Amino acid sequence: MDIVEQIKSAVLPHVLGSLGGQDSTSQENQSNLITHFISLFATKIIGNDAVPQANETIDGASILDQVFGSHEEQDSIIGKLAEFNQVDKSQAQSLITTSAPLILTQIKKLAGGESVLSFLKNNVSLFGDKLPSWAISLLPAGVLGAIGGLGAKLTGDSSTTTSTPTPTPTVTSTTQPSYTSATSTSTTSTSTTSNSNKSGGGFKSLLPLIGLLLLGLIIFFLWRGCNDNKATAPAENATTGQVAPVPRDDVNKDFSSFNITTGEGDEVYACGGEVGNQALKDNILGAVANVFGTSDKCDNIQVDDDNAMTLAGQENLEAALTQIKAIPNASAEFKDGKVIVNAPDATALNNLVSQLQGTLTGVTVEGAQALDVQLTVDPSLQAAMNALNALDANSTPADLANALNLQVINFEVGSDDIPDVNEVVLNKAVEVMKVIPNAALNITGHTDSTGNENQNVTLSQERADAVKEYLTDQGAPSTALTSTGAGSSQPVADNATDQGKFRNRRISFAAS
Repeated sequence: MDIVEQIKSAVLPHVLGSLGGQDSTSQENQSNLITHFISLFATKIIGNDAVPQANETIDGASILDQVFGSHEEQDSIIGKLAEFNQVDKSQAQSLITTSAPLILTQIKKLAGGESVLSFLKNNVSLFGDKLPSWAISLLPAGVLGAIGGLGAKLTGDSSTTTSTPTPTPTVTSTTQPSYTSATSTSTTSTSTTSNSNKSGGGFKSLLPLIGLLLLGLIIFFLWRGCNDNKATAPAENATTGQVAPVPRDDVNKDFSSFNITTGEGDEVYACGGEVGNQALKDNILGAVANVFGTSDKCDNIQVDDDNAMTLAGQENLEAALTQIKAIPNASAEFKDGKVIVNAPDATALNNLVSQLQGTLTGVTVEGAQALDVQLTVDPSLQAAMNALNALDANSTPADLANALNLQVINFEVGSDDIPDVNEVVLNKAVEVMKVIPNAALNITGHTDSTGNENQNVTLSQERADAVKEYLTDQGAPSTALTSTGAGSSQPVADNATDQGKFRNRRISFAAS
């Protein structure tokens, strides 16, 4: 997998999830848009010779301002990316704004100990190779000169570029030796000189203009061809190697979700989700009861008609649950049209993924990625802000609670200090509380199961109190807020893996 694909594979699940229901073709077009944006984003940073400073509020718009400058230029670029990839412009705006901080985070991660600028410059040809042809005009000459294969991008074939007698000095001069031999470049120069010598003085003076016109026509027709012949095959899954279609019952709705975790034995340890109607909830509860016996752990599955009325893999859910039940402390999350599986034992995890791939035909099944705190927290804050910004006087207290539950409040170990990055979300929540009639919230703190449970209950209460106090200090009425500490008694994931423990350490909000 090349660098651009590595970045996209880490970013794409978060940004596509924030858009909700999309059919497979739309998601493929959006995936292509992210590929092109990553390449343009990286090459523009090189051209600016400056790495954008990440805003502590995780504001993608501020990063775009630093990289692309004026809002007019940004609007033009977003419009071109949207048109080129056949994506609605408003969706393109959301994809790009949400992905910018995530892409920057991944670039820094890949750079390691190397400076970001040095890393990007050393790999500029890899980013340039994925640029759409129309974007070339946006880059400085110094960056163009460093991008290998530019001639192939402009004409469709690097060998054609260097052998055509039509004078195209720009293409010849920017082609890297690794793509064009010194001999073929010399041949082009000789041909150009020969044609010039045969021309009269007037015609000779027109050669630069003719060359530019021909170059413009080449770019235009290449752009047209790309739009007319864009591939729409589903992307290959990086973990499983399978091509998996995304099941949808209504492209205007969000995916329904369901998660379940086993305990030390074969019991249900944690369960939850959000589905589109009561019939789907009953379907899931019935499958759980048939495999695990009666359990009240799944009673908190929420019903919201904004979600789809089907769940990816529901036709074979009972068989899948039987396989999950056999693994202690295993978890499976049916979300965004795919299934993410985890287990504390690597061998057991690999076996479970393989089994579920055979059972859940047509559904992407992946093993959980190693915990990346920043890559988990950052998009959660952006998603919460997006949801809060969409609320108004017609929204309900439950809508407010759901929006706040999208954020991750990642307290330091043993601390009840609210991280600075969460303050912008909580500040917005106070503004919304003043608009929504009768808005009242119950705030509950949760921990993982590590350590003494009495101490966990105390710490969870202190964290819930800290959030309540912060909201009150910002202007929320204290009578509209209550706080509770639940310790580790209400897990949403396992307590045997890093990922599970991280999910259990949380603050939850509910309308009261």
